Amino acid sequence: ENEDFRGAVTVDVTGFNGIRRRETGRGAASDQASFRDLHPGGDGVLLPVRRHDVETLVADLSVPSELDRVCEAGLAADLGLLVNNAGIGHSDAFLDVPLEDHLLALDVNIRAFLVLTHRLAPALCKRGRGGLIFTSSMSALLGPPGVAQYAATKVYARNLAEALYGELHSQGVDVLALLPGLTRTRQVTKDLSDEAIAAMPAMEPGPVAEAALRGLGKKRV
Repeated sequence: ENEDFRGAVTVDVTGFNGIRRRETGRGAASDQASFRDLHPGGDGVLLPVRRHDVETLVADLSVPSELDRVCEAGLAADLGLLVNNAGIGHSDAFLDVPLEDHLLALDVNIRAFLVLTHRLAPALCKRGRGGLIFTSSMSALLGPPGVAQYAATKVYARNLAEALYGELHSQGVDVLALLPGLTRTRQVTKDLSDEAIAAMPAMEPGPVAEAALRGLGKKRV
């Protein structure tokens, strides 16, 4: 049911030697718009990109062989920024969610982040510049009922990002943990009713992505 979101993240962005972007996943275009349309300009200023090449690699990050394919593509590219943004969540009581769905969330929300970062970050360190963004969630701070597994996986994303900031910052690699609140992504509009979203005003994906890019290199969370 949730396979459309298993690769909804991905993205490697190079803004150092021209603009080359590779986007991976099945996410809606609106979820990725800001990462496509902005690039780092001089002195950390983000500038709108009018013309650039976009390569799309469709992959299911819950499948190890697909994840390997994404890593190989990233290693072959001039990687500048890795955005770990894929995620699966279920809005239901913990015990009412099938075990296989919980395990799938671990594969996408944790294992994929771990593998992509471990395999792709060394190239950034070797070059001495680049960035890593990990999409966590405000739920990682709260542990709200109804999204127990999702919130737990987002704690991993936040803690990994904060730890890597300390390890990689001196090597020229900026790391940021992004903790958005409810955001009007494809999965949210699929899982929640319009009434539920209206009761908890949702942010739009574009401004959230822009905030992440503007914060990269200036803060860790």
